[in-house]
Amino acid sequence: MDSNHSLTTCSHNLSFTVPEFLQKVVETDVRYTLIKTSLTEDFSPESSYNLVVSAERSTETDDYKVAKSQIALVVANVFSDTSAAENKVVEVFTSPSAPSRPVNELFSAIPEDGRRKVYSEAFAKAKAEEEARIAVEKASEAAKNLEEEAKKLSEQEAKAASLAEDAQEKAEAAGASVESFMSKAKEIGSGLSWEKLSSQISTAVQTTSERTKVQIATVRGQAKARSLPGQKAVIKRPGPKLRPVKPKEEPKPKAKETESKTEVRKMFGGLFQQETIYIDDD
Repeated sequence: MDSNHSLTTCSHNLSFTVPEFLQKVVETDVRYTLIKTSLTEDFSPESSYNLVVSAERSTETDDYKVAKSQIALVVANVFSDTSAAENKVVEVFTSPSAPSRPVNELFSAIPEDGRRKVYSEAFAKAKAEEEARIAVEKASEAAKNLEEEAKKLSEQEAKAASLAEDAQEKAEAAGASVESFMSKAKEIGSGLSWEKLSSQISTAVQTTSERTKVQIATVRGQAKARSLPGQKAVIKRPGPKLRPVKPKEEPKPKAKETESKTEVRKMFGGLFQQETIYIDDD
């Protein structure tokens, strides 16, 4: 007996729908044999008629019923040789005019049931459509991601181009500033002699030093004059004889404070400034 083989016997007085039951069976991997029949008792006249096995029919007929002992014999033969009856749906009845034939031979003449093939094809088609749908969704998602990446890259390129343009403008502006500075330096240096400049600086320093020495000496003289004691005039009383009175000596005027003047002069286009101090020393 094949453990992966299912055999079902249905009589015409069953209340459930055979196609619904059979559809559930074909969706599995179980090999099946479905027998449709109308049973009767063993003592009925049909029990003496020969068996007839036919393919599933769409209309009901007035076939003779099958005795219970006869259907038991059919089931036993199916399990003894499942290859002849697997995946088939048959109708079994009796007929007084039917010849006597072995059960295996009767099943061999019946074609295989097409429900499982239809289901397998429909299942494969649905699976292919689902895979195609998933592939389309993945392709659409990949295209969307690629578009977003392209957009980001475009934005980055635009930003980089803007930064490069700003950098170029700043570099050009900096170059113009340097050129302007160098041009002014050349203009100043075109009439400038380093020997003449050195001589003028040396003269200015020497003159300033001499003026400073004179100013310092004058300040020292004023300080010395202030440190001397003041002199008072002496007046004598007249005696018996009148003598001419000497005129009063006017006090000597104090030394005038040294006046100084400062002269500022710009040299070499404003690069240097010369400050000259003039001191009047009486």
